[in-house]
Amino acid sequence: MAERLWSRSDYTTISPGELTDHLAALALRADVRPRILERTGALLHAGLDILEGWFRATGGFTWRRPDAGAICFARYALPIDSALLAERLRTEYGVLVVPGAHFDRDRFLRIGFGAPATLEPALERVAAALGALGAGA
Repeated sequence: MAERLWSRSDYTTISPGELTDHLAALALRADVRPRILERTGALLHAGLDILEGWFRATGGFTWRRPDAGAICFARYALPIDSALLAERLRTEYGVLVVPGAHFDRDRFLRIGFGAPATLEPALERVAAALGALGAGA
């Protein structure tokens, strides 16, 4: 049954739907695209500034400022496996990060910063988790 369902999923998702295609065409119009790029750039710069300030204030991370994109890959100093840390952040603190172990780089976290409105509260919860772990909780 699973195989039959996957084949249906492949069939129905092989190309964008008409509404999605129409919205993409609108976004690529010459009068719209620059505004979308400007808005996206502003969000990314704001998020990166928040993340950079948080790294400085929190300590315990080694990272390199990304040249582009909305994702940072940061190494942390606590002696906990990244998959366990990511799971604890998800279940106990409601924060989603990607463990570095998924990239064969344990003790790293992949952190997205493209949504500044939710980034600061999420980073506060991460700091609380790191504090609890540092205290042996």
